[in-house]
Amino acid sequence: MCRLSFDRTCMIEQLLTAADTSTWISLAIALLIGLLIGAERESARVNVHVGLRDFLVLSAIAFVCALVNVWWLTAIIVLALSGVMIAHHLREPYEAGITTEMAMIVTFVLSYLVSLPGNDQYDGIGIALAIVVVLFLDAKPYVKKFFRETITDRELADAVRFLALIFIILPLLPDGRYGPYEFLAPRSLWIAVISVSGVSFVGYFLTKFVGHRKGATILAILGSLVSTTVMTQTYARRVAADPASLGASWKYATLANSIQFLRVGALIAIAAPGLLPGTLPALLAAAAAGILFSMLLGRDSGTTVPDVTYVTNPLRVMPALQFAVFMACISFIGNAATALIGQQGLLVTGAVGALVDVDAIVFTVADRVTFGGLAEMEGVVVVVTAIGMNMLVKLVLAATSGSMAFALRMLTSFLLMIIAAVVAITLAGAAQAAI
Repeated sequence: MCRLSFDRTCMIEQLLTAADTSTWISLAIALLIGLLIGAERESARVNVHVGLRDFLVLSAIAFVCALVNVWWLTAIIVLALSGVMIAHHLREPYEAGITTEMAMIVTFVLSYLVSLPGNDQYDGIGIALAIVVVLFLDAKPYVKKFFRETITDRELADAVRFLALIFIILPLLPDGRYGPYEFLAPRSLWIAVISVSGVSFVGYFLTKFVGHRKGATILAILGSLVSTTVMTQTYARRVAADPASLGASWKYATLANSIQFLRVGALIAIAAPGLLPGTLPALLAAAAAGILFSMLLGRDSGTTVPDVTYVTNPLRVMPALQFAVFMACISFIGNAATALIGQQGLLVTGAVGALVDVDAIVFTVADRVTFGGLAEMEGVVVVVTAIGMNMLVKLVLAATSGSMAFALRMLTSFLLMIIAAVVAITLAGAAQAAI
């Protein structure tokens, strides 16, 4: 009856005689929301007449509307506040945007939400959303710099197209196996493309955003998430242009190639977790050996960071389709060779395919292990062989794009990683046999 009659005395009595403290907690949370957003607007405003006190009053109004819970009164107040915001915006011509007005709307909605009787479960959500809003409002200069200077229009368009392929094409793909030797698994194939491109994009984004600014070590680590082959060629070209950078280029090329083993482990964990126990010891050992060896090679005597501007955005549609076609071809050749000459056929296919892309071999092996056409230990052998053949390609690039001295040094690094992997596999096998 109190809500329908909107008796001021009754409302005050409701506050003072509440059986618990939930009403007062709701008031405190509503004012906290206004305080958070209002404080940010107060510190950010320049010649703007909406500040902390206005947001606190707005939260108080929202609390009263929720407490009274009369829809027509709330509607009248919302219309009145809308008129005030419109009048304020028209009176301040120097304000090009409506950020403050939108912040006021968010403040009212969140304060109203947390103040509704019986909706205590929304208190945490309301505060969390208010904090997120404050973070976005406070990050204005960084957001502008990111979208105006770091990310180009072309990269944004590529990312949108790629997301369309994920959320539009992927749900439409069948979940079966088709074609000769059942080589084509459309859904699994596209999930592999998305996984590889997603991991590569993380490295590409971070390399572009912080790599050049943070130095050669971070550049080597992040660039390896995009492509260790590209990074090896990058340092080889650096050696060709400046022979004095041989030691530093060797150090960072070794570090970049060490990260490849962690990348392969992440892809295996996504595609075929059953392969992980057999490959993880070797991958971790090789990565650790490479990282430790790069640390022992000393500091970079130079201050320049190699140019990686030719590392392209991995979220482009055409490279994704090309990778899908390449994976399909590898799958067909591997399945056909396996059917004709046994498991050695997949081993040869993996070795040859890794000359182009080791990720495709990893997902092909993962698919066959998951499908049941390949034993886990045989899959481990194929993955290890593929990584070894990929190292051979990098040695050729190191010699042709850099120098023979750089190639010999990289051979030393690769041999060290391979020895560490073999030792780890041997120890893991011995431990398993003992159990």
